[in-house]
Amino acid sequence: MARRSVADAAATRTRILASARSLFAAQGYAAASAREIAAAAGVTVGALFHHFGSKAGLFRAVFEILVDELNRAAMAAFRAMPEADPLDAIVASLHVALSFAEKADFHQIVTVDGPVVLGADEWRKIDSRMGLTTVAGGVEMLKAKGRIADLPTMPLAVLIMGAMNNAGFALARREPGIDADALLAAFRRLLEGLAPATRS
Repeated sequence: MARRSVADAAATRTRILASARSLFAAQGYAAASAREIAAAAGVTVGALFHHFGSKAGLFRAVFEILVDELNRAAMAAFRAMPEADPLDAIVASLHVALSFAEKADFHQIVTVDGPVVLGADEWRKIDSRMGLTTVAGGVEMLKAKGRIADLPTMPLAVLIMGAMNNAGFALARREPGIDADALLAAFRRLLEGLAPATRS
């Protein structure tokens, strides 16, 4: 019985998350009510609050799922090229990240509503906590292969991640002159510019 209760609770949580993701993406955080999300999930508003505490708590859970999906996909792209130039592998992972920026649910929930609902500082903390380690690992590999200079890892990772985030924002906003191919080419040139200095 206890095992079934745990399974039922997990299933309820999953349904709420799926409904919230769909409605937050379609309507935005402000317009999607807790009552509407609960109805779509087939649960009571009380059950929603029991699992997530508040509408904002539910939003945060959905936000973290989306960011985790991006990081997992980007890492999978990176690991799928073990024999390649690590710079190529990192550019491939950025390509995946940019594809997420163009998805309707990611754009609305992470890019548009995320900084407003969570606050800019908390948005950055979650983004860094969930993605910075991945970027730092890529920097370490680039250094180990001699593709970039042996500079401190974390400052480079922070700068690279900032560039990646802003690239995603620009693409999602469909800014004039911005497309994925142009961003990837520019990003590659930036990384190539970090190559170790050659002695004449």
